[in-house]
Amino acid sequence: MQPIPFVFEFAGWSILMPHNKMIPILAPTVSPVRRLPTYSLPTYRFVPGLQQHPNVSQTHGFPEIQLEDCWAYGWDLYDNHYWWEAHEVWERLWKALPLDSDAKWGNDHPERLYIQGHILLSASRLLEHMGRRYTPMRTKAYVYIEKGHPY
Repeated sequence: MQPIPFVFEFAGWSILMPHNKMIPILAPTVSPVRRLPTYSLPTYRFVPGLQQHPNVSQTHGFPEIQLEDCWAYGWDLYDNHYWWEAHEVWERLWKALPLDSDAKWGNDHPERLYIQGHILLSASRLLEHMGRRYTPMRTKAYVYIEKGHPY
C-alpha cells in the first residue's frame, strides 16, 4: 500500500509533513468496556498519510454523534486506540462550550481546560504512534487536565 502524502494546511500554506512511522494503529489487546455501544466504532484508526482522511472517506464510518454523547463516545474511541477520532469528538464538545466573550467562560475556565487537556492527550498519543515529538504536547495536556479537574 502506497502511503498517502500528509499535507498540513496553515494560513494558506500547504506543507508536506514527513512521516517517521507509517503503520496502522492496532486495537488494544483486551477490548475495553464500551460506554456507548449504540454508536459503532469506525472501520479504521486514522493515521495521517497512511489512510484516506475520514472527512472524505466513504469507508471510515465515523458516525454522527449527539453533542451530549461526545464525552462518553470520545472515551470509547480513545480506549480503543482511535486517537484522531477521539480528538475530533472531544474538540466538538470543547467548541460547543460558551465562548470566551462570556466572563464566566474564558479560555482558562476549568471545564474548557479539562476537555482541551484530553484533546491534547489524544493527539499526543497519535504523534507518539507516528514516531513524532509528543512530550511537550503530553505535558501540556496533563497540566490542563490537572487545572480543570473537577475536585
